[in-house]
Amino acid sequence: MYVFCLEKQRTQEGCNPNPLDLAQWEFYVLPTSVLDKRGMQGRVDLAQLDALKAEKVLSLRGLPDAIRRAFHA
Repeated sequence: MYVFCLEKQRTQEGCNPNPLDLAQWEFYVLPTSVLDKRGMQGRVDLAQLDALKAEKVLSLRGLPDAIRRAFHA
């Protein structure tokens, strides 16, 4: 199981990024088997995650359920 994390806060938006503030993060959940089938290892970008149908999770609270769904997919 892969969980990719993206700090979405930008300084241009008038706020300073704070890596300790989990509300500033988005998470993308993708089963390992999806990347293995595609032979994608080492690097993946947001467009590829979208194309691979990674589940986007907007809060840490939703992460456990997204992982369970991906595990059973």
